[in-house]
Amino acid sequence: MNERPLFEIAEHALALDGPDQQDGHPVGAAPRPPHRHTARLRLVIHALPEGFLLVSQSSGHPHLDGDTWHPTLEEAFAQAAQQFGTSADQWKRVGD
Repeated sequence: MNERPLFEIAEHALALDGPDQQDGHPVGAAPRPPHRHTARLRLVIHALPEGFLLVSQSSGHPHLDGDTWHPTLEEAFAQAAQQFGTSADQWKRVGD
């Protein structure tokens, strides 16, 4: 595949809720809050001969690793915002 990185967010913090840990919790007691932790992601948008590829990489959270194809750069940015909560000012052009 002939891909070229265009934009990158080197480190994006994504808050995650873990499973509800209620085992061994006393009956009738108030429920425990969900376990929260933060995943660190690297996001890159690559230019392809036809379209754009949004790639996500994380350390310790393989379920967040993946890629999606988009016909326009705007759609790739929109997918990152919807899926990972990114904002336009976080993206840096690769090579700048």
